[in-house]
Amino acid sequence: EKDGWPAEAVVAITFDDPVGSNRLHAREVGRAVEALREATGAPAVDIVAHSMGGLAVRRYLADGGEGVRRVAFLGTPHHGTYTAWLAWGDGGREMRPGSTFLRELAVDWAGVRTPPALTVRTLIDTHVIPGRSAVLEGADNRAVCCPSHFGLRWNGTVYRIARDFLRWSGGPGTADPDAEAPGAGAEGPSDSGRDGSR
Repeated sequence: EKDGWPAEAVVAITFDDPVGSNRLHAREVGRAVEALREATGAPAVDIVAHSMGGLAVRRYLADGGEGVRRVAFLGTPHHGTYTAWLAWGDGGREMRPGSTFLRELAVDWAGVRTPPALTVRTLIDTHVIPGRSAVLEGADNRAVCCPSHFGLRWNGTVYRIARDFLRWSGGPGTADPDAEAPGAGAEGPSDSGRDGSR
């Protein structure tokens, strides 16, 4: 809101069952997207997702979900995380490397016309192991030093990277004409280009 987004256009959601399946979470994402589009009249919304929430967003899009303009993933274990063996619920099981959920998601996601995506990971993430699991092919992949996994949500550098990514190419909050293009002048270490993704 401080950076120009109208208060009625900003919604934060949490899942009914935080450790539940990402398949169910994807439906909650869909309901939130549709509710915000209806409330604002916008044809599409932007999403900033943290951790496992990013997998729910990917499932929503892979299931044919529409109305998403851009997605920023903060510390999302796109390829699973070994710490998920210690996690609770269906969501934890789905985050295990090689899980049926992740295998299906990888196949489904490959055929989806996806919106522009940003990933931001921290170099000291103790929840996403290995850290490269937070990198998504085809996204603008960034690495920052050195908030914690949960600290990604309120770190100033991460905020600026996500804000500028959402401002790029129109949409809410584009009042700042000097917002940098994704991949240009990243603050902190960047993965952009290192793995062939953008």
